[in-house]
Amino acid sequence: PIQLKNRPHLKLLGAFSQADTASSVGSIEVGYRISCALSAFRKNQNFFTNYRIRMKWRKTIMNALVRSRLCYGCRSWRLISSEISRLSSFWNNCIRSLVPGGRARKLNSMALLFTNKQIFAKTKMKELIIFVNEQRRKYLEHLIRAEDFTMAKRLLFCAEKKRLRGRFVKQFDAVLEFDGRSEFQFCKDSI
Repeated sequence: PIQLKNRPHLKLLGAFSQADTASSVGSIEVGYRISCALSAFRKNQNFFTNYRIRMKWRKTIMNALVRSRLCYGCRSWRLISSEISRLSSFWNNCIRSLVPGGRARKLNSMALLFTNKQIFAKTKMKELIIFVNEQRRKYLEHLIRAEDFTMAKRLLFCAEKKRLRGRFVKQFDAVLEFDGRSEFQFCKDSI
């Protein structure tokens, strides 16, 4: 017989799973997502900082190459604040490269010349947490419309009595909280 070793983390289909972080994405997955996105950003950095190319094209390529790698699988993530902070910080830094002087500092200060809100207003792009929550909402709407026997729907909306101790937040509840709609209204709107 073949013996299998237990591993603290597993890479499957381009995403990491950690045994000790059942309630969140995990630092290994977030670090991996950032390193993949950073690699794509650095390969195309000259394109992103070439201000003679229209902003529209640079934004499209940024979303296609960098954000897609950064947010791969985000529809099923449950993020904690430290993971949101790491991902958002990286994304904000990438967006700053699209704006001339986006990384410039004020005179005699370490403060940046433009705030993140000003950068997002100039580029007309979404903050990362808004994009992630939109993806999660769309996925839940897709699952609501799916057949009742699909595995993903059964796992997401299961009503089992047995569960682990501690606070248990279902992804559906987290999306409802962010979206500000009732469970009934969300299901009604998604059909």
